[in-house]
Amino acid sequence: MNPRPPVPNAAGAAALVVVLGLLLSTTLATLTVARSQLGESRASAQEQLSAHLARRAESLWQRASVRLRAPAPLAWQATDQGLVSESTLSGEDGIAAHIRYRRAAPDSPVVALETRTHFVDGPPGEARIRQTLRLLSSLSPRGENAPPLVLNGCLTAGTPVDIRPRDSDSDNAGAALWQYGAGRCAPMAMLDTHGGEIRRLSFDTDTDTDADADADADAGAGSDMETGLWGQLFSLSREAYAELAAGELALAAGRRRHWLAQTRAGDVWRRSLGSAAAPVVLVFPDGCPRFGAGVRIVGVVYIAGGCQAPPGTLTLEVIGTLAVDGKLRTGDAGLRLSHIQQIDPAAVRLRLPVLRTVAIPGSWRDF
Repeated sequence: MNPRPPVPNAAGAAALVVVLGLLLSTTLATLTVARSQLGESRASAQEQLSAHLARRAESLWQRASVRLRAPAPLAWQATDQGLVSESTLSGEDGIAAHIRYRRAAPDSPVVALETRTHFVDGPPGEARIRQTLRLLSSLSPRGENAPPLVLNGCLTAGTPVDIRPRDSDSDNAGAALWQYGAGRCAPMAMLDTHGGEIRRLSFDTDTDTDADADADADAGAGSDMETGLWGQLFSLSREAYAELAAGELALAAGRRRHWLAQTRAGDVWRRSLGSAAAPVVLVFPDGCPRFGAGVRIVGVVYIAGGCQAPPGTLTLEVIGTLAVDGKLRTGDAGLRLSHIQQIDPAAVRLRLPVLRTVAIPGSWRDF
């Protein structure tokens, strides 16, 4: 009689199934965790690479923005998107970089600057930085668009004051005079504006009427530290302007663009300054001088304290802007004031050197 084969232990079989199930679950969990860690590692590496590209693009943008203030001009090419200046750099840490400047017109003070970076031989992807800049000189955006005469007070004249504003040879002449804080002034019967209007303003009202002044709110009408007429016209404080003018003393007279006249009221100023290609800013901080015969200034003449006495006996010619922070009494002195366009029809503003750039809100830095 053959023996009966042993019957499997049901409990043991069940335990084996449980162990195998747990082993399979652990393996799957381990694989899932490993896959997740691998994905996280790849994502982290990609983030580091992207951050590296972004840092390089931002650093390049900072250096490229300084290039706008360099004496040597950029080489601009006309395109269907406006004027463009582009350059490409490669090889630094295996990163290729592209710089692109764009402006709507040759005289536009607003420049769009973009930098783009990517790896030469590496993972795909790129970093892109865009920012729009407002170019500033010693003048504020408002000062760049000032009319031929700006007063913080009244004007009295014994002989005609001849003012030729922008487009005075057409039916659309621009403003001839901005008059602040005038109060009660006698009518200006001796003023010939050649069709240009007189705008009576106060320092707490907006004077922006020219299209090129629309960035005032972004760049600031003037220095945050200054008020009054200076704050309307200049982007630098008086102290900063004095340092700027002092720094140019070592230059030849023909290369100096910013002048601070150390004269007292009544002293005679005999030097003609500036040209259409290189206008100047001439500041008289201690009152109104007397101007010698035939003096001709191309640029901005700013006189602090007003002119209680006539500024000369013969004709003074200013092509640009004469700004007097007070009353202006011309007496029998001839005064001929013209917009810069009168000399150079292609010019629409005083082309002073760019001293700094101000970022216009609405770009990547605000998000």
